[in-house]
Amino acid sequence: MKAIMNTVTAFYTAMGKRDAKSLRAVLADDFSFQGPMMKFDNPDVFTKTMISFPFEATASGSRFIMDGNTVVHMFLWKASAPAKAEIPMCEILTIAKDKVKSSELYFDTKLFPSGK
Repeated sequence: MKAIMNTVTAFYTAMGKRDAKSLRAVLADDFSFQGPMMKFDNPDVFTKTMISFPFEATASGSRFIMDGNTVVHMFLWKASAPAKAEIPMCEILTIAKDKVKSSELYFDTKLFPSGK
């Protein structure tokens, strides 16, 4: 349990710092991401895209639920620039061998700012 949460913490820390090396290090070689606006089956492309994501944002009110090697993260995504928004989100992470194997992100795309 502790190892799984350490992996999850490393994932979100790297994302928050936009640290490409640390983010890629925590992703499995067969990592996949599925969200309502993007899909990736390549951890290198995912890393490059997330590091260059055009929004300044933080997660607020994080709640985690763990079931085996699956961790559900419910949070409020707060964008501050270039546009402001607050969007409830839910991300489901699957962890294997101390790496993030997959991520599924859910949110209402109508709430997403245009970035203009």
